Amino acid sequence: VTVSTTLHEYERESGEEQAKNDYWAQTRRGILEQWVIDCNPDALLDLGCGSGYLANYLGTGASLVAGADIDASSVSLASARPNVDSAVVGDATKLPYKSDTFDCILLGDVMEHFEEPLPLLQESSRVLHSNGELIISVPAFRWLWGPHDEHNNHTDRYTMNRLSNTVPRAGFTLMEHRYTNFFPLP
Repeated sequence: VTVSTTLHEYERESGEEQAKNDYWAQTRRGILEQWVIDCNPDALLDLGCGSGYLANYLGTGASLVAGADIDASSVSLASARPNVDSAVVGDATKLPYKSDTFDCILLGDVMEHFEEPLPLLQESSRVLHSNGELIISVPAFRWLWGPHDEHNNHTDRYTMNRLSNTVPRAGFTLMEHRYTNFFPLP
């Protein structure tokens, strides 16, 4: 298998049209959408926002929709989205936001880029209201590791047990967790 495009490059090149036809993008968006609806945020941060596709779609009911990503080209696209109020280029462990700014933070496939996710989670905790919600999606099962992971600079994949042990170390209470797209696996 040859993987020639990183996720950021893919998002920039394909935009919504490709996402509308991509099974995984649609499944992921549907799951995250329900969690964001349940959170009912007034202020949403999509941390690792990429081109802002999810922030633009999921943040329609929020008063403040912000994005942050390390990739400047992607942030430029996110900043132009009609439902994204602001997007910044920056390190996810040193965000330019005041403490207690957001009531919902989305980490959509971000943690797998960190060898040690605790600083990311601690910084998320800092900018999240004390009664706010952190929504996390990560790729599962190390045995599924492949060229996609290497090309996109992933450092790990998670199991429920590992996620359940990692998240509370930053002071969060794990409220719900589940595997998705698990049954189609052989």
